[in-house]
Formats: sequence, C-alpha cells, structure tokens
Amino acid sequence: MLSKPTIELLLRMSRSAALVGTWLFCPTIQSAMATEKAEAMYQQCRSQQSTARQRDCYPAVLRQAEIELAAAGNEARAGLVELESISEGSRAVHPVLAFDDAARAFGAFRDAESRRVRASYGSGNGGDLAAYATSIEMTIARARQLAGEAGARRATGY
Repeated sequence: MLSKPTIELLLRMSRSAALVGTWLFCPTIQSAMATEKAEAMYQQCRSQQSTARQRDCYPAVLRQAEIELAAAGNEARAGLVELESISEGSRAVHPVLAFDDAARAFGAFRDAESRRVRASYGSGNGGDLAAYATSIEMTIARARQLAGEAGARRATGY
C-alpha cells in the first residue's frame, strides 16, 4: 500500500501532467481560432454566385485578415521582446529587429505577388478578384503561422 505522502505526490504530478498537456494543446486551438473569422468570411465570399458579389465582399475579408495578422504579429513580437529581455544570447541576434524586417518583407512580397497575379490576367476579367484572393490567402496563412509560433513559444516558455 502507498503512503499518504506518496499518494499526494502522485496526485500533484498527475494534475501537473494534465495542466502541461492542456498548456501544450491550447496553442494549437488558439492558432486555429486566430484566423477562423477571416477564413470563414473568405469561404462565404468565394461561394457567392456572381463575381460582382465577390468583388463587393473581398475588401472586407482582406481587412479582417489584416486585422487578424496584426493581432498575431503583435503577440509574436511581444514574445520576442520578452525573449530579448531575458536572454542575453537572444539579444545578440536581435529577434525583434529580425521580426520587424520579416514583417516588412512579407508585406512587400504579398503586394508584389498580388500585382503579378493581376498582371497575369492581362486586360481580361478576373484579375482584380484573383489579386484579392492571393492577398487574402497569403495574409491568412501568415496570420496562422505567426499565431502558431507565438503559441509554441508560450507552451515552451520561450
């Protein structure tokens, strides 16, 4: 038979394991939810019966995706600011500066890719919708990526 202190220790350990498991699982849920609204809006827009209706709703979807990207970016950047403040090794490689550079580069790349897609349609119809779709998809993907990274850092404590 186990002693009372041993039983209490096992109970504490099992609760800790459950909390750790929950802590590790939650970032996955949070990153999935981070872009849920923009993704749902995008799917709704894509299912519209006419391109005129799609043209009307794509700007709102892009705005929502950009809001979600900004929120995920702010959270990821805040984690890097914290990391820089507690880790001398991290300060040496300047993660916040690298993040800011990557954010600017992503914006420039997304805009260039959108222009490339629009130009690939020549003077034909559909170029604007395809360009919007490219911007929306890239923005949602980047927001999901940043939310996942921020969640992973929270889960590991870095």
